[in-house]
Amino acid sequence: MFWLYAARVGAELLLRVGRPADAQQLYKAVVAAKTLPWAKLGVARAQLDAGQAAQANSTLENLISEEPNYADAYDVMGRAQFEQGRFDKALETYKMAAMLTPASISRLQNLAMMTYYAGDHAEAEKLLDKTTRLGLESKMFDPQSLVLLAFTRLENGDRKGLQRCHDDMARLIERFPDNARQHRLAGIVAALNLIQQHQFAQSVETVRAMAKTVDQSDFDFESASNLIALLAQLANKAIQLDEVDAVVDTIGMRFCSNRSLTELLAASATAHPPYAERMRTCQAKVLEYAETAMALSMAGNPTAAVKNLILHGRETHNARLIDNAHQVILKHAAKISNAQALDMEVQELRAIYGLANVKASLGEQKRQAGGLALRIGTKPTDKAASPTNPEPDAA
Repeated sequence: MFWLYAARVGAELLLRVGRPADAQQLYKAVVAAKTLPWAKLGVARAQLDAGQAAQANSTLENLISEEPNYADAYDVMGRAQFEQGRFDKALETYKMAAMLTPASISRLQNLAMMTYYAGDHAEAEKLLDKTTRLGLESKMFDPQSLVLLAFTRLENGDRKGLQRCHDDMARLIERFPDNARQHRLAGIVAALNLIQQHQFAQSVETVRAMAKTVDQSDFDFESASNLIALLAQLANKAIQLDEVDAVVDTIGMRFCSNRSLTELLAASATAHPPYAERMRTCQAKVLEYAETAMALSMAGNPTAAVKNLILHGRETHNARLIDNAHQVILKHAAKISNAQALDMEVQELRAIYGLANVKASLGEQKRQAGGLALRIGTKPTDKAASPTNPEPDAA
């Protein structure tokens, strides 16, 4: 009698452990039996996680036509459009989601961030300010909203407003002192506040310290977009770092894997258009590397293709090039000399610079649209186990 609920929990777990194809099968079984909206949405989520964006869009369009007031469907549709670089469509979708649920902090936040990345910073400032006033104490609030609000206030010369962003971020740090991400975001706001106060020498040193982290494995896409935006603000105010061009190119070569990621980074650099163009130039180079390897593979030399991709993947830390090397090995392993050794190299690079840190999102999503809130156990420690309690319960 509980099979539907069990199926939903099972599918949710499959999505979380990276098995979207299996999750999709389970959701489709529920759809076939009951045609429930959450199951159809689950199919779309699984398709999106599997990289099947076109199929996900089709599933979502059908679902929304049948259930036009199902707000979660708009959340997932907005995510799909955002990841595809269709920012105008994503903006319309997030507007609809926010209209359906005007009291939702997370949906107002998505709309505010999407408005910012779509280039309407004046409207974004209003929405981000509203999000902060209503949601700062909410567990659904994401501090990236404060970062973007700080950027808009620097652009507007709003000294007091920027100081409030700095103070609000300090309060968040007090509440979550061990959150590494919040400390990174607080550093961006602090640097913006220093620029606004004309403490340029100190701001340059702060940014220089951030620039030294661009090669680290935990330097993710969010960090890249925020640092590019900060460097663009410095350049806009004619504050130069000697190493800035190299940092911009390093970020571009690492993260400009496709058009949507490139345009997001370009949107972050609007304060200094030359940096936006550098992002597009980097994408063209990454595409050239990928096409060269593909040509080698199609010409019957997959070994050279893999070596080429490993070379450029190690040089740029670009996840797309590294993943392409993995795909070539999977497809042509029998034709590749020393395939096992090459695969070990690729797996090493994937572990450090894999696709996980490259995915773009509107902040850190506190809630998975259409998903279940699951309470999952933690692995028991050796200390917790004992002869009388060999398998401690997970809370």
